Amino acid sequence: QLRIDPKGTVGGWPALLVRRTLRQLRTRLQWGLSELESTASMEAGEGRALIEGLLAEGLIEAAGRDAWKVTQAGQTFSSATAAKRVTRATAQKALQQFLDRVERVNNDPYFLGKVTRVVLFGSLLKPGSSD
Repeated sequence: QLRIDPKGTVGGWPALLVRRTLRQLRTRLQWGLSELESTASMEAGEGRALIEGLLAEGLIEAAGRDAWKVTQAGQTFSSATAAKRVTRATAQKALQQFLDRVERVNNDPYFLGKVTRVVLFGSLLKPGSSD
């Protein structure tokens, strides 16, 4: 999944503002300047500069006279996460806690079901990775 810097900028605008705006506009086939300004909580007339920035970044494209739509790149950006990566140590701790719960369930007659298989996927499988 695409990661964005929550303190970064896109087209000269705060990345989180751009992401939030694109998330709200991406479901519409097309939209105009006033919809963008309303979505981005801007004053009337401020949205033109944001449109220029989004166009320059390829996140939106013209969809007619004074109408725009979110591009595939904009769709991808709107789904980006701004969360920090989980460290390997944190992931290993969570995995160990999970495996401890699996063992507890399998050894306790209170539980009718048993865990017969656990599958791990993701970067934790890569040995020696620092993240």
